[in-house]
Amino acid sequence: MSTKSLRVLVLTMQSAPWREFSAVKSLRTMFFNHPRLNVVSADAQLPLPPRLRSIEFDIVILSSTFLGARYSDRLLKRVKERFDFLAPMRALKVAMPQDDYDCSRLLDTWLSEWSVDLIYSICPENWSVLYPTSLGKSELRLGYTSYISDNQVVALEDLKRWQDRKIDVSYRATELPLNFGHLGQMKASLGDLFQRQILNSSKFEFDISVGSKSIISGDRWLEFVESSRFVLVSPSGSSLVDPNGDLRKLAREPRFRTATVSDFLTVASQRKLEWYELTNTMISPRNIEAALSGTAQIAIPSEYSGILRERDHYVPLDQSFDAESVLGNEFDWLRMRRAARDAILSVKRLRATELVSELLGFFPQVGINYVFAEKRGNTREQMTWRFATAFSSIVIPTALRLAAITLIAVRRVSRVLKRVLSCRC
Repeated sequence: MSTKSLRVLVLTMQSAPWREFSAVKSLRTMFFNHPRLNVVSADAQLPLPPRLRSIEFDIVILSSTFLGARYSDRLLKRVKERFDFLAPMRALKVAMPQDDYDCSRLLDTWLSEWSVDLIYSICPENWSVLYPTSLGKSELRLGYTSYISDNQVVALEDLKRWQDRKIDVSYRATELPLNFGHLGQMKASLGDLFQRQILNSSKFEFDISVGSKSIISGDRWLEFVESSRFVLVSPSGSSLVDPNGDLRKLAREPRFRTATVSDFLTVASQRKLEWYELTNTMISPRNIEAALSGTAQIAIPSEYSGILRERDHYVPLDQSFDAESVLGNEFDWLRMRRAARDAILSVKRLRATELVSELLGFFPQVGINYVFAEKRGNTREQMTWRFATAFSSIVIPTALRLAAITLIAVRRVSRVLKRVLSCRC
């Protein structure tokens, strides 16, 4: 079995490193450190290296940032034209989208056009709605909003001690546009919802802020989370599906900067835009970051991808929530923090190395990967690859043996003829 390195192309649209969220970074860099992967990265915002088109890659990764090109009609057209050589490429093509419900039809069509083999989707309950075209052509697998690298796994005892954490409760969020529905708006209102529960906030140290100017990114964000005793959390997701990006465009209109979701959807219906009220929720990167940082979570009750349970792994922020009782309690939150960390680490597929291993499983023998052609149903391509494999392993050796036997026979006949002729002379 061959163990030579695989040629991997990772397609991104990377922001400045100091602005990149840790979850986005985890999705972008998970393939770079494996010894069997020879990785080349191409940023869709930069000129494409000419020689990239001539390389036969084994794996092509369409990252979440690259697939974000679908949010702009002009950018999507340019990206499709620039990377048109990928559509016929005989490589294992892997898509790792985020926010599948945002411009879902544009995403589904794109992945189908490029004959993508694997789609790691974060919305497993609604694949038939989000991927009606790809569902019959591609293999869909459960994906996550963030993945854990090996260097993120630190023993709880080695993290900042509870008594040394200066912030009692922290929170950061951006104000999402109305096309994410009520679930998107909940993120912006979560800080206010929590603070309304506090009668005497002077007793505690809060660092709660909403808006783009207060966002903390890069390594500073993980330091911020680890400096907090509690962090507020809501599930990732949306309560709306926007197939063609119509809601996204509508939400940009100035009149909707202060409108309610109900008013927004009323106008969307009047304009006969296509959209669906369908809730998609999943575990948030903040759930993962908080658990690994040893930070207790005060969270909106939700499924959290079936990984975290209320009261076992987080304090539910519901009508029965008593903020002062929770924050003022001398109870050692070590049990809940440890349980949340163990729950996260128990899910093997949250590990970046596990996902890479899944992809390597498609290459038991490097160089013979016509199985991808078979899955696409291209009969001519299947026959070409099967014939090439059979030709190299059966036909060529047999032909060489026949040629050798023929050559030996010719030589023997030649010797006999020479003897006969010499005798006659």
